[in-house]
Amino acid sequence: MNRIAIALLVSALPALAEVGSFQGSGQRLEVSMGVYEATSREEFNIIGFLSISHGQPTWKEEYDEGFDKMTKGHVWRFGSNGFATFDCNVPVKVGGREIPAGLYYVGIARTEDDKWTMVFIDPKTAHEKKISPFPNLDAAPRAFEAPITHEKWEGTKSDKLTSRFEKGKTHGTGTLSITWGSHRLAAPIEMICEKK
Repeated sequence: MNRIAIALLVSALPALAEVGSFQGSGQRLEVSMGVYEATSREEFNIIGFLSISHGQPTWKEEYDEGFDKMTKGHVWRFGSNGFATFDCNVPVKVGGREIPAGLYYVGIARTEDDKWTMVFIDPKTAHEKKISPFPNLDAAPRAFEAPITHEKWEGTKSDKLTSRFEKGKTHGTGTLSITWGSHRLAAPIEMICEKK
């Protein structure tokens, strides 16, 4: 190829300045719960498993003033650096709403009239529609939604976005608790397991 052809080829390429790149930082948290059936003191079978994974953004003081603007009328990506995931090998009731077994992207939605839900997104559909997790998930198609409660408290703030399962009274039940800043989201969890 001669120099003129190379020059024409280079001039036809798109400007690289129009392409951005992102590099995530920070930790990712995974919490899980399982239901097992003991066959002896040493052996057991896992009959249900659930895990949630998300990035852990740091709470900033300016979020206190802008929290309503950030969340009202939006689906928040629930974490940082990529999609938060909800992975269950059995059906799970979240806030009383049954979610089929599977792998989902998840976000947190807040309506203008202050109703909160956990939003479940089918990853395949998100890929087909080229949905990204930020700045928000407003355009993401919602496969399922489950009610989640919100409360705000005064006192020690949760510096990092943190999730945990608080054990319930029976096997496979509990509460999903999500804390960030002075906010807590919570929903009852029930894993629907059949014995092997």
